[in-house]
Amino acid sequence: MTVIGSYPCCDGPLMIDEGPPPWPKIVFAFCEHCGTKVVHKLSKIDPMSWLENDFPDWDSIQDQDGTPVGRGDVEWVHLR
Repeated sequence: MTVIGSYPCCDGPLMIDEGPPPWPKIVFAFCEHCGTKVVHKLSKIDPMSWLENDFPDWDSIQDQDGTPVGRGDVEWVHLR
């Protein structure tokens, strides 16, 4: 399944493949149009994107082992 929408920073087109389960997934990425840091929640129901400073759930981010991950420790990726 593919998430289709627009980036919250520049309104550029957004298309992200959700990949395999489990969902939802949180992806920390640079906007492919303007380079702004954007947080994406990939979900079959209610996918969302936020600018870095607007993301409401920084305190609940965990790595694959369930260890809390601080805001400065997330890995930002280029989706394309």
